[in-house]
Amino acid sequence: MRNIQFLIFLILTLSIFSLYIFGIPLAFKSLGFSPGVAILIFWLALFGSYVNIPIKTFGKIRRRYKRIEWFGIEYKIPYISGHRTTIAVNVGGALIPVSVSVYEIIRLTLTGNIFYSIGPIVGIILISIFSKIASKSIRGLGIVLPGLIPPFLAALIALLLPGIPAITAYLSGTLGTLIGADLLNLKKIKKMRVRVASIGGAGTFDGIFLSGIIAVLLVS
Repeated sequence: MRNIQFLIFLILTLSIFSLYIFGIPLAFKSLGFSPGVAILIFWLALFGSYVNIPIKTFGKIRRRYKRIEWFGIEYKIPYISGHRTTIAVNVGGALIPVSVSVYEIIRLTLTGNIFYSIGPIVGIILISIFSKIASKSIRGLGIVLPGLIPPFLAALIALLLPGIPAITAYLSGTLGTLIGADLLNLKKIKKMRVRVASIGGAGTFDGIFLSGIIAVLLVS
């Protein structure tokens, strides 16, 4: 059992190392970034995945007391009731990928070719719909989404529709996953009873940041 766990750990470590050394620079080069900037974005996103910026808190936590009688003596035992959830935006899983997406949208606009916008628009819509359907809200955990399917769909869309494949793949994989998995599921937050509902964080970090990167690699 330990050998299997070590093997899985080794495979994951080598995969991440290979993605860092070869995949990240190649993907961001296709998106118009230098290797140095690509590595910087990767590390900012990685460390930023631990940073959540709170934007809204709802629910209440009340301090209550339960009376217990023991050998004729009454005791008041304090306990907490209710639940409070904070909605936050994850830096690495939302803000950085969205910033890169804005840069790519600007690049796309500067080409002056309106047909280049067809692929990204259709891709974002389709991946949003899929992510909404495939994502699942788990009580006490949050939103979970199969991580590998969105980038493969984004890559397929980028190859089939007009546009710049790398940009179409990245925008579809990133914004489509973010919109479908997180933004369209905001109404479910109250039922999940989590302390922090992080947009782009927790289980959807790899689903958003890596979806764009993997999708670009598939069309490069």
